[in-house]
Amino acid sequence: MKSWLIVAIIFISLGVQAQGIQLGLGLGKSVYWGDLNAPEFSSNLSNNGGTAIQVYGKYNHRGRLGLKAGLLLGKLKGDDAQSSLDWQKERNLNFQSNLAELSITGEYYLFGYQPYGGEQVFSPYFTAGLAGFYFNPKTQFEGNTYELQPLGTEGQGASGYGKKYSKYSLAIPFGAGAIIKAGRNFDIGFEINARTTLTDYIDDVSSNYVNYYELMQTNGELAARLSDRTPEYLGQGEPMERQTGSQRGGANVKDWYFTAMVNLSFNISDSESLNRRKSQYKSYCPKF
Repeated sequence: MKSWLIVAIIFISLGVQAQGIQLGLGLGKSVYWGDLNAPEFSSNLSNNGGTAIQVYGKYNHRGRLGLKAGLLLGKLKGDDAQSSLDWQKERNLNFQSNLAELSITGEYYLFGYQPYGGEQVFSPYFTAGLAGFYFNPKTQFEGNTYELQPLGTEGQGASGYGKKYSKYSLAIPFGAGAIIKAGRNFDIGFEINARTTLTDYIDDVSSNYVNYYELMQTNGELAARLSDRTPEYLGQGEPMERQTGSQRGGANVKDWYFTAMVNLSFNISDSESLNRRKSQYKSYCPKF
């Protein structure tokens, strides 16, 4: 029994080494897409995000498939003031949020991939998977920064409005990229991913307004003032006379975010060290 266990460990180790394990770093940009979008794509691209960094480990299987586990940190933001639409400028909402994401994604290489060198230099691929992420929308008001989720700006936490949304959610990342061999042990890659999420509150905006005085009584004056910021835009001191149920956001479509990353991957062991390991395993392989 002990001998068979030794054999199993050897074959598992050889299999993992033969397919290739990599560690990597990435630098790029994360971009929000949701209720506070401007209609112009270029405006969203330049204003709705920030720097993103990631670390990851990747397992490559037989030149066609890869499995990657990663941690990504980024920033998302949106601002009605960046829109060219009058109604959106008048709504006058904005947010910013840090982003922390853990993901597991698969990669399919269209023309194969050789992590330990070889003649193939360029390897395009498609990718998809599952991610869990943390967000925490905040806004600036009268010189201070406030977290929006605890306030319940759409009535959350008050009777009849449901509980406050979670700051944790799931996302489905999908996209495409390409890998370029930079040396025997190094790869440089570029990857663009979209994430469709299961939350509509990355920006703290989803459904409807609650009447100012009603919201003030249940969730406090700060929640009421940050729920409806049109008076600030209009320069008036009195709150808007909105009826509860007036549209504030679009609850039918969940929020999205995107990343564009440049990655550097390092092969943990090269083909020469792999061959040496095979020779060592062969020398010590038990006989029956």
